[in-house]
Amino acid sequence: MRNIHKILITLFIINCTAASASVPPPQNAVLFIADGLGSHYIYPELMAETHDGEKLQNTPCPNITAGGLRVLYVKAPVPKTGPGHSVIITGNSKATTETIPETTTLFDVLRSSEEFLILGVMERGSSLNMREKQDAIIYAKSNSIRSPIFKIQHKNAPSEIVKVMEQQCSMMPAYMDNTTGAAKYRMYNRFAIETTEKMVKTMLQEYPSKRFLLIVNVGGLESAGHYAGFSTYSEVIKGLDVDLYSFKKLCRDNHIVFLFTSDHGISFRTVDSRGGNAGSDYVGKTESLCIPLVINAENVKTGILKGEHGQEDIAPTLLSILDIANTLDADGKAPPNQKLCKHLCYNRC
Repeated sequence: MRNIHKILITLFIINCTAASASVPPPQNAVLFIADGLGSHYIYPELMAETHDGEKLQNTPCPNITAGGLRVLYVKAPVPKTGPGHSVIITGNSKATTETIPETTTLFDVLRSSEEFLILGVMERGSSLNMREKQDAIIYAKSNSIRSPIFKIQHKNAPSEIVKVMEQQCSMMPAYMDNTTGAAKYRMYNRFAIETTEKMVKTMLQEYPSKRFLLIVNVGGLESAGHYAGFSTYSEVIKGLDVDLYSFKKLCRDNHIVFLFTSDHGISFRTVDSRGGNAGSDYVGKTESLCIPLVINAENVKTGILKGEHGQEDIAPTLLSILDIANTLDADGKAPPNQKLCKHLCYNRC
């Protein structure tokens, strides 16, 4: 079924007409990864269930889901952090952290074709091989929420960006002081969001002619699901939606692509139990495998895109939105969307 769908995508693209000049492609992009967020917990059309079949209440996320193109069914090949991030940045469904060095990634394509600056704020998923492909990244040295330690790695990065990273690193303990329950996980996420917002503002103000991709990972949600259960997981989702409002507005006001997704979902044995995604009892569950994909860009039509898609389609889709040739070592394809196709995909997908 998926192969048939890809053939239909190709046929659809071949028949697209010439691009309209009314909406130029965006210059910059943010790839936002909410670690451990399953689409069944936030999409109103879907419903998550526990392992024993009890339905779990959907968490409304108007800031995340409204106003963009929402791809309804996107599946991660392997619901684990390392493979998930590797698939996202390569467009290859079989990618792992070990294959990144010899693979042409999204970072490589953007840097070589348009001299993009590749930046990162990552609380999870920042493997050594991924960090080596980035120009500057602030990342969590461990997965600890209670005593987080963040590090900076950079090479030839703009000085003002490094300064922002250093300032935020020094402020991290203040975010977590005296926090408990859902607030602890929410503040952990907020640190990444506010760091990202400051970096984007700095790029726009200090380096307006420099194109950039900023990849973000917030890790509080996955930790909440693993250690605190569904109720706290849901509360942290609500907090993430609220905290993203001003940053999404910043991206929208400055014509920056905001692509929201996840590395994997999570599932729960019961309403009161802790969640999981990679263990044998969790790895095959729909709630662990299905991830959100919401695209906000001026040249992408608002709506809902159905059909079966894969995590490996994310990188090719972003390249299409930016109107950059897809030279990835990938098996993913950009999904069809009439407005996206009209403006970009006729010669890129």
